[in-house]
Amino acid sequence: MGVWIEFRCENRSNPSAAGPSRGRCESHENNGPMEMARETNDGVLDALRCLGNEARKSGWKRTRYGWICAYCAAQPTVLTELKASWEESVDE
Repeated sequence: MGVWIEFRCENRSNPSAAGPSRGRCESHENNGPMEMARETNDGVLDALRCLGNEARKSGWKRTRYGWICAYCAAQPTVLTELKASWEESVDE
């Protein structure tokens, strides 16, 4: 049995992620990097490295708030929205 790992866009719940089908956050389409890892620490670490490389190649960006998909990374308000969401979650 393995460990399923999938990157989800941190911006997926913010207004800039919405859009028509095919023109919206990749996590709404279940279209992000995903992989099955071996059930060992090394297996999970290897899978995470591969996912990070795959994500970067397909336009995903890693921010201080987490990974964001290529669609959301291109939105002008994304970092402002992520910062606000992050601050709200810290205050709770």
